[in-house]
Amino acid sequence: MALIIPLITLFRTTPSCFGYILRSNAPHSLMLPSPTLLARSTTSNIERPQSDFDSHLQAKSVASTSSYADVAQHMDWTQRHMSPYISTTFSFAWAIWEASRRYRVGLKHDIEIAIIDARQLAGRAATALELLRKGTPNERHLDYWKWYRFALESQDVLVHGSIPGSAVLASVPLLSIIDKLPSYFLRQDTVVDKRSSLSQFNILSWDTMDRKPSFRQFCQDMSDQFLHLPTEHRLRDATGSSVRLAMTFLRPWFHSVVVDDFTEATETVCSLAFIIAQWPAQWWSRDHTEMWDVIRSLVQSVGEEVREKQKGVGG
Repeated sequence: MALIIPLITLFRTTPSCFGYILRSNAPHSLMLPSPTLLARSTTSNIERPQSDFDSHLQAKSVASTSSYADVAQHMDWTQRHMSPYISTTFSFAWAIWEASRRYRVGLKHDIEIAIIDARQLAGRAATALELLRKGTPNERHLDYWKWYRFALESQDVLVHGSIPGSAVLASVPLLSIIDKLPSYFLRQDTVVDKRSSLSQFNILSWDTMDRKPSFRQFCQDMSDQFLHLPTEHRLRDATGSSVRLAMTFLRPWFHSVVVDDFTEATETVCSLAFIIAQWPAQWWSRDHTEMWDVIRSLVQSVGEEVREKQKGVGG
């Protein structure tokens, strides 16, 4: 059975349309459209026939029909196997950090990140924070604030029931992502031996074997490393490297869509690239508005090249 993990974007200025899920023995997913990302413990949560109760939930919305007791059961690891929710996230950074941690400390290494279109989850998803806030002081679990901090940092989004197969845009192996990360995620003094999966983790600039890992500290360290780069390197990471990582996440879907719907394909990649570009320092990105035009130009160029190649093959 595949293990799926939920992820959500932490430093966005506008709602993310991408969602991310981590899983082993099956692709991890990443979600696109309204802000939501998903993850779950078995692949049976993907593409399950919709029940009358599911339809009722969508009509009413999960946020309005779910209670504090529902989310408390999901957040409690000893009770999660009975939860009807799939945990996902908005944060690409959380997805990468958590996937790397699980790979290094776990026994399962076939870990992937799945990208999910959140627009197809309208009404059936809500943030964990929104549901946790329904709890009154008297009914809060002893671990309430621990759960609250986790939901805040991971940008946890809970999806009720299942994720439609059509919502999964792509599923990308973790090991194929590592060397596509912007330079501030990487050490500059290490060469990757692609014959060894463990060697690939040696180029990451954070300690993936830390016994007490902290996502908050990870975010601070990555931001500091970005800001310590020379200005031209920051611009390179914010533009070309952001587009490269966005394309790595979305490549299979992009290639399947770009000929028939060029605008949808390029706008989707641009949206994800914009999220990645802003992540290490939003205030810096606001001072360098020229990078948005550069990102659009790069994605347009890639799209035109891929479209022409595919037309040539088809012709």
